[in-house]
Amino acid sequence: MGVTIRPQVGALPVRFDEDGTLEILLITSRRSRKWIIPKGNPMRRLAPHQAAAREAFEEAGAIGAIEGRSRGHYRHRKRKARRQIRCQVAVYVMTVERRLERFPELGERAVRWFKVDDAREVIRNRKLRELIARVSAELVSSFRPLAELPD
Repeated sequence: MGVTIRPQVGALPVRFDEDGTLEILLITSRRSRKWIIPKGNPMRRLAPHQAAAREAFEEAGAIGAIEGRSRGHYRHRKRKARRQIRCQVAVYVMTVERRLERFPELGERAVRWFKVDDAREVIRNRKLRELIARVSAELVSSFRPLAELPD
């Protein structure tokens, strides 16, 4: 009998600070308090990227523009009722435009902005760290500060 892998969707919430430094918004998991990205199960009537954006709102109060295509995936194990469930998370980049002070899971998780290298240090999942390194390099290489944009 094969192993069932449950699909999940996740948002990689990002922003560029005033100096043009890329930052990543991370949350802690409820039970183990590990630093992770907002993620959850696909939702009926929502495209996968829209479900990822909903998770970012519910878990971190993040609102912004989310890409329609996944930038990659990683796997993790989730504990539920004394058993482990294997999950594969499709990750969508979300450019955070603002964060709300009140959101559904406020008080259940820590929420914090990290510089990319710091985010990679606190995340335990190796595949997620590698995905963040690759995606952040792509985002930084394509970023142009407003001062450099043509008139």
